[in-house]
Amino acid sequence: MRQRYVRLDDDQRALQSLAARLAADFAAGQTGPPGRARDVLSQAWREKLAQAGLLGLTRDLAAQWSGRKSIRVNALAPGFFESEMTDLVNALNQPTVEPRILQQTALDIVELYPYIEYMKYLLPGSLTLAMFVSVMIGGGMLYIDDKARGVHEGYLVTPITKLELVLGLNLAGAIKAVMTGVIICVIGALISGVSTIFNPLTMLGLLIMIVLTSLAFNTMMFLLMVRIEDPLVPRAMFGILNTLLFFPSGSIYPIQAFPPWLRAIAKVDPFTYAVDGFKCLLLKQTTLAAVWGDMLFLSIFAVMTLGIAIPLFKRTL
Repeated sequence: MRQRYVRLDDDQRALQSLAARLAADFAAGQTGPPGRARDVLSQAWREKLAQAGLLGLTRDLAAQWSGRKSIRVNALAPGFFESEMTDLVNALNQPTVEPRILQQTALDIVELYPYIEYMKYLLPGSLTLAMFVSVMIGGGMLYIDDKARGVHEGYLVTPITKLELVLGLNLAGAIKAVMTGVIICVIGALISGVSTIFNPLTMLGLLIMIVLTSLAFNTMMFLLMVRIEDPLVPRAMFGILNTLLFFPSGSIYPIQAFPPWLRAIAKVDPFTYAVDGFKCLLLKQTTLAAVWGDMLFLSIFAVMTLGIAIPLFKRTL
């Protein structure tokens, strides 16, 4: 007996659409108002529902036609199959993979110089500047004011040599600067939290540095004022000397970052060696071996300026 086959693949799209529509209406009836189709099912589930609807229809037709009309009913149901497009879709639908290369720029702190609290960093420069101001007022300006008021006539006629007179004037100004340096060093260290001053060796080194710095500053000021008669001149020089000596010394900014011409000025500046010595003792906690170069420069500078000032000093009214 000749068998007849019914091709249902032409109605595949209609059946798939019908099954998908029925499934969507069913889902809409469960999740929302009746009759409203909602896209609550994925494409894969729609395909499965379409296959199930098509297979159910095929079984029903086979039960009806196979026995009575001897018709074999078959169905070619659409299904999922692997292809290159499948791999591409799966790759696109996969969750985002963390990139191996960091996309966001990360900033790290790179310290060119060791980190020190700003108040601690300013302590050596403040100490040096306080001693210089004491020398300016108690040494150079006071000597000019004594000459203007005629007070110096009393010690000019004393029976002592010119060397002893010059040494006495310089020691008087240096003692005032030493007292100022000790007070500022102790108070500044306590305020800024520098605990190295309680080390006996550090205390000895600081005392030596304060004495040598006071002598170097006072002999320098005495050399500048030894031939000046007008009391207004040292007051006019005060701001200029502060700028020329204090700022190139590394008190505020490291000398290594200066341009070459400013580093050359810093090499002959007595402020530079005073600030460096106080930094080593107060901030770096070094021994006297690390500051012997600063002490040697300040000692030589004091001897040289004093040696030049003595011949220039006039023991006359």
